[in-house]
Amino acid sequence: MNAAELRSELSQGRTDYEFIYRGSRGSICPFNSSDGRFSANVSYNGVFNTYFTLNDLMNAPFLDGKSLAEVAEDLELYG
Repeated sequence: MNAAELRSELSQGRTDYEFIYRGSRGSICPFNSSDGRFSANVSYNGVFNTYFTLNDLMNAPFLDGKSLAEVAEDLELYG
């Protein structure tokens, strides 16, 4: 899945996702509120973060110093 496809999938906030990146497991739990706000809880390599915009989620370097946008095609994503 490329970065644009991943972004589109996460923006819908329909389900939680588990992933593997470089042998480490993680999860992304996106939420869309009734007023249109987005947030996502992310756990990877023992670190938990919450992101309040889709841009922040896609661009934060939480995957061994890389962002979801940079490594989308290298993720093994399960949803």
